[in-house]
Amino acid sequence: MREVFGAEIGGSHDRFIGPEGRLIDVSWKSFYRFLPGPGPTLDLHLERQFLASRQFLLDPGQGPFAQELTADGRVPTYQVYRFDGQRYRRVLAEQRPPSTDHEGWWDSER
Repeated sequence: MREVFGAEIGGSHDRFIGPEGRLIDVSWKSFYRFLPGPGPTLDLHLERQFLASRQFLLDPGQGPFAQELTADGRVPTYQVYRFDGQRYRRVLAEQRPPSTDHEGWWDSER
């Protein structure tokens, strides 16, 4: 079997951040769905939800998601991945306010 999507869409773990080595709890989940895109396969849409008001996860300098910033330098909370024949690759990354309606989406915790 070949892996076509490798990004984590939810999880919980401890991580040390910052020069002082502060231990933080990194917890998040995503809502996801597949929608038609411009090609023959469906695009994967992810809306990342940070749990328990963990705003430090949005820190573009020290946060655990700092390596995957949007074009304007923020941590993405909404991402779209498109299948290129080999793998799903990210084609859109934005920071959006969390949606309150996830009708028709799947929850990564289930």
